Amino acid sequence: MSELYEIRDVVDTDIESISNLAQKNELLLEGLTTSIFSNMLRWLHSNSEVGKRVQLLAQSSNGVIAHYGGVPFRMKWHKKKISAILASNLVVDKNYRKQSPFFSLQKEFIKSYHAKGYSFAYGAITREGVLNPHLRMGWKSLGLLHVYIRPTSLNYIFSKYVNNPLISGLARFPLQLVQKMWDIIFFLRKKNIQVVEEAIFDNSMSTLLDDWMKKNKICSDRSVEILNWRFSENKDRNYRIYIAYINGLPAGYLVARLMPMKQFLSVALVDLVLFKEDKYVFNALMKQCLSFAHDSKADLIASALTDHDSLKSYFYRSGFFRSREKFTIVGHFPKNGDLKFSEFHFSDFHINWFDHDYV
Repeated sequence: MSELYEIRDVVDTDIESISNLAQKNELLLEGLTTSIFSNMLRWLHSNSEVGKRVQLLAQSSNGVIAHYGGVPFRMKWHKKKISAILASNLVVDKNYRKQSPFFSLQKEFIKSYHAKGYSFAYGAITREGVLNPHLRMGWKSLGLLHVYIRPTSLNYIFSKYVNNPLISGLARFPLQLVQKMWDIIFFLRKKNIQVVEEAIFDNSMSTLLDDWMKKNKICSDRSVEILNWRFSENKDRNYRIYIAYINGLPAGYLVARLMPMKQFLSVALVDLVLFKEDKYVFNALMKQCLSFAHDSKADLIASALTDHDSLKSYFYRSGFFRSREKFTIVGHFPKNGDLKFSEFHFSDFHINWFDHDYV
């Protein structure tokens, strides 16, 4: 007989229970502890000034058995400014998966986000087992977000694929030579552009960010306020903010984070914005990112790009290639909402790891 459970809104006193549930069910990936995850939940859900909290749990007599939330984002949608919600942190107790609390959470999530003023919900999914249930609940597959990789230490990468010290030792010199050739082939000329690491984004960038937003048809809001929430507020994330300057004026920024990705130590290139597309500004920022990767002894740099990203050719020319890893971007459009799936074109959507709850 199935055990009964209720779906209800999350309150702050639930966070510890949700974190323990995540730990017991393998949601906490490398580097995450229950304490850090609790802080992350507060940062993403409880303390947001962007919109009302959309965070649900399923609870049985044995305690919390499932959790599902949404991260509020402000978004430009052509000529409109809307509030959107990024589906995140889905976890279901492995002992209750046959009872499918996911579908009950989904129904409540869909009802809740629209009632709280959000025009659109979206998410990034990597697993078929998660994608198909979303599609059955009315979500639409919008397009693909591909992971691009730039190796910074072929030796480290090879040793993690081949767990044999003798073979790794024999391969060390040839791989060092290949890495040097790779770095020479994809050498980045940056001209006289200064790159400075900053702790926060300041108001001198407001007009430049507004102008960049005008160039995009659909994208998450990049304002000084939002960027500081995303990259400076949660100190556990250790984001590195690099800003390029030409003649003392900001020309673009790059945000990176050192983190494990599968078996590799990676520098995640989370967001990169050029106020005017200029290969030398891109090169200057990427050289700084490469320096950070080398200093951190990272295996590689990884970023996420759509096929229509305007900077994709710059990434190729700096030594990146498209890996087999990808995210399916899904969206949910309320039946009675003002946004229609039939009017959406993925090629209008600027999306990368800025729109993510983990990277």
